[in-house]
Amino acid sequence: MSLLRAGLFTVLAMLLAAGAALAQTGTPEGVAERYLAHMYAGEWEEAAKLLDREALARFAAFANSILAQDPSGVLASALFGGQWAAEGGGDLAPEELFAKFLSRGYMAASSAVGPLVIDGLEVLGSVREGDDLAHVVVRSWTVVDGVRASTVEAISLRRGAGGWGVLLSSDVEAMMQIYRSMISGM
Repeated sequence: MSLLRAGLFTVLAMLLAAGAALAQTGTPEGVAERYLAHMYAGEWEEAAKLLDREALARFAAFANSILAQDPSGVLASALFGGQWAAEGGGDLAPEELFAKFLSRGYMAASSAVGPLVIDGLEVLGSVREGDDLAHVVVRSWTVVDGVRASTVEAISLRRGAGGWGVLLSSDVEAMMQIYRSMISGM
């Protein structure tokens, strides 16, 4: 085989591999895996960029309503961080609001049980509901305070104009409802 032919074969193999990798990241499974990898790495804004646009807008509306309706700043500070929340939050992008919320939640959990270490992530499969909704089942292994545990969870995604986006978990949706109730009672 000539050197030119070997070089062309190598370039073709690299392009095919890159195309396969790109196609995988555009699937619900690929997006869910990237989302969790960012979450586990503490890359909150990168994870937020993978959210469904409508879900992210709904979260931003929730965050801004908390900031606007919390005259004491106590709840806003607990959810989004000290001085920044006390000053009304400024003009942050929805991804930044979500990142602050996740960061505060992670800090609270870490202070209660110790730092969370991710020891593995595996996509087990997915289930489709029509063409625009998918649920990806993922197993992750975590280590907290020296104890290794396995968790299985489903990540729901919706296909929008920009591709697949992660939907807010039922836990986040429930927290939003609880905090809305708390703020309306203040």
